[in-house]
Parts: sequence; structure tokens; C-alpha cells
Amino acid sequence: MRKNNWKDEVKRVSLSEEDLKEWHCLKHLNRIEPIAPKEDEARFDGKTWEEVQEIVFNTPIGTPVGQFEEEVSFSAWENAFRVRGMLASKLCAMDELPDPEFLLQGFKRGTCGLLSSSGGSGKSFLALAIAMSMADTTHTLPSLNGLVQSRGGVLYLSNEDDKDVIDYRVWRILQHRIDQGFITNTNPVAKSLDHNFIPIDVVAGFRREAKFLIAEGNRVKNTGLARALETLIKEKRHKYDLDIKLVILDTLSRFHTLDENSNKEMVLLVGLLGDLARSANVGILMIHHSSKMGAMNYKNESVSARGASALVDNVRYHLTMSSVTLQKKSNLSKDKEEMATFEEEDRENLEVILQNTENPQSVIQQLEYMASQKNLLRLNFSKQNLGKNTTPLYFTRLGYGVLDVVKEEVIPEDDLPF
Repeated sequence: MRKNNWKDEVKRVSLSEEDLKEWHCLKHLNRIEPIAPKEDEARFDGKTWEEVQEIVFNTPIGTPVGQFEEEVSFSAWENAFRVRGMLASKLCAMDELPDPEFLLQGFKRGTCGLLSSSGGSGKSFLALAIAMSMADTTHTLPSLNGLVQSRGGVLYLSNEDDKDVIDYRVWRILQHRIDQGFITNTNPVAKSLDHNFIPIDVVAGFRREAKFLIAEGNRVKNTGLARALETLIKEKRHKYDLDIKLVILDTLSRFHTLDENSNKEMVLLVGLLGDLARSANVGILMIHHSSKMGAMNYKNESVSARGASALVDNVRYHLTMSSVTLQKKSNLSKDKEEMATFEEEDRENLEVILQNTENPQSVIQQLEYMASQKNLLRLNFSKQNLGKNTTPLYFTRLGYGVLDVVKEEVIPEDDLPF
């Protein structure tokens, strides 16, 4: 039990500049950023700074403030959560604000995003293509029709496929880009990818070191995943002198042991990774499976991701990918050889994409055939809290699973948003 006169018995602990900086980054209570009662010191109930750090890091997000106070009491608690934005008078005096950095269309750096699709649809190939395009600072690899909006360091953590599979897929993507003529001189691209693209076989290494989230009774304990990721980001930034912008987790379910169908636990998971994204200034893109209902109706984003609705509700960005479905020209037709056609929405989207292409109707017929073979995929921007609304992208699935965006356009370097 806490004593009534605890304020009179607390120790005064001076904070170093490093400790003070870390204190301002502690975001483990209701996602509100705590600030020390004074700029150069804080009071703790008979605990050292290291002990307070350990308590805060092991306290699940969303823990009621009252419950947290039972473990460690700060003086002037009511002042610890006073956070506000810039004063309106300062904003009025500014001619313009700096644009936020978007990593993908609508996906802001410092936030969490989700890419969901059914098994075997090509989401890992797409994630690798995104990672490699972003990591190519020579701008040789295309931006997937503007999907990739920034270039820099990428951590790709695979907890599903081992190193051999990752290497094979990367090699296939590079060979395809060489065949297309995007890569004519491999040396600059290879050097850029060597420096900026860091794929890690989690199955073989990282998993042994990371303590994943575990549910025990009514509590969720062990936030080692976020700490391990934070350590990994810092280590790679220091070792390679690299500005890591994007972290990809493939697939999400293999990075925790929480109940996917529990809204409470999914709020915790997204909140924890969201805090890491903000404090480490990275985008975290989680690869996830679609629900059975979502696989059948890929245009309904509310049921597309497997598990609790809180998973989609609490991310800022959600991509969904699925095979494009076709429809018969006429339900009354008895001609079994009749070719199925695109639904109206898909046809209109593709006509816009192909409007400057020679003989677009012929291309659409070819795409209809690919769709009949389940080799035409649609990427929906199902949830986009930031940035402009975006129309779907379409990808063809070629040999060995490589994805190729329909009508890849080379955007002039001066027009790129980075």
C-alpha cells in the first residue's frame, strides 16, 4: 500500500541529458507522452532511475494511471501529462509547414501500417519489391507507379521464410528488372542495396534473442519484441551509418503469441509497435493474412484482415491485396466458351491506367485472361488516414511469383517526392 504522505518521502533524482531525453520518449501509458515535472529533475518513490525505467518498459500500454502509480509514484503527477502542440500564434506566423515524409502513398514515417492478403497471393514478393525499391538510392529501380515515395534504409524481418528463400526471391526480382531494361549497370544498384537493404532471417537468428509478447491470465506481459526491435534499429543505424526508414515484419502472427481475436490484445500490440515507430522514427509495415471472408470479398476492408477488428482500427494505413474476380457477360448466356470480363469498377480503373497505351482494349483482354488464371492482383488502399486518396494498383504475377505492376511508368527524378 502506498503511504498517504509519500510526497514527503520521495527521493530527488537528478537526470542526465541522456536520461532526460529518454524520459521524454517514454510513451507507455495510454499513448500519452510523459514529461518530467521539471526540466532537470524528477522524483521517484524511493527508486533509482534504472528501476523506474524497468517498471515503465514492462508496463503494458493502456494500463490505468492509478494502477501504475501503485508501482512507482511521481511527484506532481497531474503535471506529468501536459502535452500540447504548437501555439496557434506561431502557426499563423509561419508561411508554410514542412511536409511530412511519406514512405509509401499515404504511409507516413513514424506510423504503423498493415498489408493483408490471403496465403500464397504474393504479399511477401510485394513487400520485398517495396523494400528493394526504397533501398535503391540510385533511383534505378522503379517506384511501382509511385507507390514507393521515399528512399533510404530498410529492415526486412522474415519470420516465415529462411535465408535461401529470401535470397532466391531477391535474385528473381533483380533478374526481372534487368530483363525489363531498368538495370543496365548492376554495380551502382548492387552497392546501394548492399548498404540500404538489410534482410534478416528471423527464423535462424533474431527469434532466439527476442522475448515475444505473451498473454498470461488477464495480463499481457513481456514487451521484449519492441525492445529487441529498437536495439536492432539502433545497432544497424550505428554499424552502417544508415538512416533506417522502414521496418517490415513478415508475417505479423509469427512475432507474438497474443490472441488475434482479442481486441484488447491487438490494441496492445499495435500500440506497442506504434510507440516504437514514433520514438525510432521509422515506418513499421506489418504483413498479415486475410480472413476467409476478406479473401472472398477483397473490396470490403472491414472484414479483410484476419482477427480482431482493433488490428485494422488502430493502424493508420492498411493495404489489401487479392486476385481480381471476373464476371460473365450475361447470366443467360449458354455459351460455355464465353470469356468472363472485368467487373465495371476494375475495367474503369484499368482503362484510366492504360489510357495512353497503344491498343488498350487488347491489353485489357490479355489482363482478363491473366485474371482468369488468378494471376492478376489488385492492391487496395483500404485505409489511409493521411495523404491523398489513392486509386488501386494492379499487378500481374509472372513466373516464379514475381509481381509486375500494370503499366510501370518511369517517373522523372525531378518529380519524385524525395
